[in-house]
Amino acid sequence: MCPLRRPHSLAEQYDQTLHYTRDKRLPEGYSKPQPTACWPQENIALYERYRDWLLEGGTSEMSSRIIYLPTAGHVLGLELKPHIELDLEADFQKTLEYVIAKKSSQDWIKASRNGLNKFKRFLRLERGLGEESKEGSPKL
Repeated sequence: MCPLRRPHSLAEQYDQTLHYTRDKRLPEGYSKPQPTACWPQENIALYERYRDWLLEGGTSEMSSRIIYLPTAGHVLGLELKPHIELDLEADFQKTLEYVIAKKSSQDWIKASRNGLNKFKRFLRLERGLGEESKEGSPKL
């Protein structure tokens, strides 16, 4: 097996992650996240802002690279619509269902839930909605 080529951009990093994702156990015909070439251009810029927000907020590079960014990429890669149109409940649930359908471990499902909640928090702040109320809807 050839060594991985170092990605030149965050988009290439996600595409590489997507290429090596373990989805062999995914049921036939199940929707898979699409590479960044299929995303609306504004979503790539959002993805880069999300990475900056994570790192500036103190999230480790490793956690960002392994959990938070791929999870956000899956949301963007499954929906393929401008991020402003994302439904913070239904579209995020679809991503969680994808992770579960891959027959991921309970630990990975939990990590993905955390990643979805963090990305949802970022999008709420991006949209000027502020923090989600603790009394609001249950977390994914």
